[in-house]
Amino acid sequence: MLRWTAAVLAAFLSASLSISGICAESVTSEPNVAAKYYEAYDMTSEQELIGKNEKGKMYPASITKVLFAEVMLERLNEMGKAPDDIAGKVSSADNEKAASNGLYRSGLKDGESVSYEDLLHSIIYMSGAEACYAAVRLTFGNESSAASAMNKKAESLGMSSSHFVNITGAHNQNHYTTCSDFVKVMRNAWNNSTLKNIFTTDSYKTTDGKHTFRSPTSRAASICSGLLIGGKTGTTDPAQHTFAGYANIKGHTVIIITALSPLSISQSNLKDASAVSKFIGDEYELKNIPDSLKSEGYVYTPVTKGQLLMRKGTLTTKVGNESIVMSSGGQTVVLKAKKSVSDTKTETKKTKITKRKSGLRAVFEYLRDFLIKIFG
Repeated sequence: MLRWTAAVLAAFLSASLSISGICAESVTSEPNVAAKYYEAYDMTSEQELIGKNEKGKMYPASITKVLFAEVMLERLNEMGKAPDDIAGKVSSADNEKAASNGLYRSGLKDGESVSYEDLLHSIIYMSGAEACYAAVRLTFGNESSAASAMNKKAESLGMSSSHFVNITGAHNQNHYTTCSDFVKVMRNAWNNSTLKNIFTTDSYKTTDGKHTFRSPTSRAASICSGLLIGGKTGTTDPAQHTFAGYANIKGHTVIIITALSPLSISQSNLKDASAVSKFIGDEYELKNIPDSLKSEGYVYTPVTKGQLLMRKGTLTTKVGNESIVMSSGGQTVVLKAKKSVSDTKTETKKTKITKRKSGLRAVFEYLRDFLIKIFG
């Protein structure tokens, strides 16, 4: 009898575990990546979605060139130049410096006439060091001036844990950043129409028609998740593989940064970025901000269409005086919220009317009591 009871109990527990295990096994806490550092940041809601060692110091390698491209475009504006203007010619010194530093070149020849846009596409798509040296010579005059501009830009973006000493990302112990800091570089790049176009286009033909450059995500389309829009890759021995780019996930633009993806795995940076994007696509869903908050006059920023990309799970919402706290699947999102200006004015007006009414009522009550006292 005891043996029979034990068998029934074991069967019951086994069935219960198998049923509950369906949900438990389907929940993955983090993406399966080789990168030691990563961060995914939703630009639509301005929220970090997931990260690992995202505030840890890391060497950026060639993703540095995104920041150089940003200050280069600012410099062009100061010079009164447009990106499609002819910049000048690539010099033999540009190619020689790239070769002597052991840096990758995109194939621009000595004496070749190029536009600033040609140089930008070589820099972002092909990581062309000769294009970097030509660009810095034709804009800032020298690399140290450009590096100084990069540090000033980093400071203005709030990158408190970063420092840059060159334009290419060539290894230097004093040249470093963090995933969280570099998110700010990519946010800024997205707001620049020239860079946004470069990151969202697959290929580019130079002005003279001699070169066709393809984006890193286009060249590696077979290993990408299909969610990656575009980005910049980087590689040095100390930094190993790095990536900074964008993904379109359920209509939200998400910045993906990965660092220290192992050299032993081919294109591990793109594989890791794709894995992070796919993880978010699988484990996150769009959550609607409750309509009741709209009816109560709350304005929340900066979410468009009133939707957040959040972990799957039951949504709970808590409204404070200046924020809305939403939680789902262990993820918490805090939105800045306030009463709309019109509602605030209406409430102020109502308050004044109420006070006025209260004052009149007090006067009438005083007169009533006085008359009753006099005339009984």
